[in-house]
Amino acid sequence: MLSMSVAPRLGSRIACAVALVGLSFSPLARAESVEKLAKELKENDDFRVRTQAALSLGKSAQVAAVAPLCDALSGDSSDAVRGASAAALGKLGKQEGVPCLEARKEAESSASVKSQIEKSISTLSKPSVPPGSKYYVSIGKVNNKSQRGEVEGLVKSLTAKKLGSMTGYAVAPKGEASATAKKVIGDKRLKGFQLLTTVESPVYSGDKLTVAIKVTVTTYPGSSILAGFNPSFTQSGVSGTDKASEDELVKMAVERALESLEKVAPTL
Repeated sequence: MLSMSVAPRLGSRIACAVALVGLSFSPLARAESVEKLAKELKENDDFRVRTQAALSLGKSAQVAAVAPLCDALSGDSSDAVRGASAAALGKLGKQEGVPCLEARKEAESSASVKSQIEKSISTLSKPSVPPGSKYYVSIGKVNNKSQRGEVEGLVKSLTAKKLGSMTGYAVAPKGEASATAKKVIGDKRLKGFQLLTTVESPVYSGDKLTVAIKVTVTTYPGSSILAGFNPSFTQSGVSGTDKASEDELVKMAVERALESLEKVAPTL
């Protein structure tokens, strides 16, 4: 229990082909394609098939491709598949892929894969502002009080993923120079925000787990405070330390904070 504190024969063939092309570019077809490729990347025994699946996911332009590519980058035994996954994340162009690339960079043993990781990080470090964007958001420092080192990366990844699903929001690349940010915001007529997140230590009481975060919104570039959100979620029926439940509550809290930002952003 939780609480808050998707004609002629030739002419017929042409018509059929046109219909199929139209279907291939529909949102449903794209989602099914990503799901199929993700399954091949995860389960196929042939590393060559997995490699091709990774490269195809990189061309999908779908944010849903980030998770399977990140999983392959961190867990596949083949250097070729990991390298293809790193390259695909760069090709995909989604800021949601940056945290897992950075996390894998230090752990990667293959020099060629590590080089590809660095190239993709460099590619994703260039500002990308989709048409129709109104807000330019920098994912800033995470003050992690949870005593779990992986939570910082989790929060940044969840934040980037949620922002990517919000209409009118563009994510600033990590480490962007202030002058670059000002130029992007000025040229595109955007409003800049920075998100500073604090993750409080999880609280266990009886069979209940409570996770709270604080998200402070400041100007970007700059540091003038504009707003703050403090979502807290409690789950009952928890037995002992439960990291999976902690992560799920962190996810819910991050999403709630960004939904709150979405509501008030026009007034900030």
